[in-house]
Amino acid sequence: MVQKLVIFPDERVNIACTDVRSFNQTLWDVIEDIKDTMIEHDLDALAAIQIAYPYNIVLIKEKDGSYSEYINPRIIGSYGKFDSVETTAYYPGITQSVPRAQRIKVVYEDRHGTPKSVDIDDETYAATLQRKVDYLFGGTFLDKVGKAHKERVL
Repeated sequence: MVQKLVIFPDERVNIACTDVRSFNQTLWDVIEDIKDTMIEHDLDALAAIQIAYPYNIVLIKEKDGSYSEYINPRIIGSYGKFDSVETTAYYPGITQSVPRAQRIKVVYEDRHGTPKSVDIDDETYAATLQRKVDYLFGGTFLDKVGKAHKERVL
């Protein structure tokens, strides 16, 4: 079911989300809500907290139209640096250059609770996942650029 996007100045995104512990129909329903909301708003990625579900869940739309699901993702390695030009549904109309890792190693679980890991070498994809993981820990991309700059942008 399509859910309402959490948009600035709503501060619900500023909380640390909780890990998923039950891999069941309730989780799968949340995943479907995220996907439905992404489709409705033509989004390439979404964290559960962006639709007010405080769980560590990220979905990213792949180039082939499928969706990758990252449950309880943790970035355990990062390599290289670049400036990523980013937008997000939380701050409509704002584009910002943000320092990101070019490549990352991520551990996560799939929708059935099976542990997984992946090395992400595509810097755009890596930046997208980093941005969504920021949300899971109560941050946004503007937190990466400093308080004074954030206040000027807003």
